[in-house]
Amino acid sequence: MRAQYGENELNSAGAYAARIGCDSKLFGIGLQCLPPEERLTAFQDAVRSLTDAVTKKAVPNLHKTADFQIIAEEYD
Repeated sequence: MRAQYGENELNSAGAYAARIGCDSKLFGIGLQCLPPEERLTAFQDAVRSLTDAVTKKAVPNLHKTADFQIIAEEYD
């Protein structure tokens, strides 16, 4: 595969037309502007919302095996 696509291509997510970017710097600033006791909850809500949205759009379009499971937890 490296011979066909090159070393950098193996680590590239590709240039997908439907790709949704995330401004992580702006997101981080938004979290820092919250009171400290609300930051973790806000971060967890954002992660849950993003995971749900990706799951609802991506999973139905995948070619899956009978034992398919989506990775939805950290370190899975």
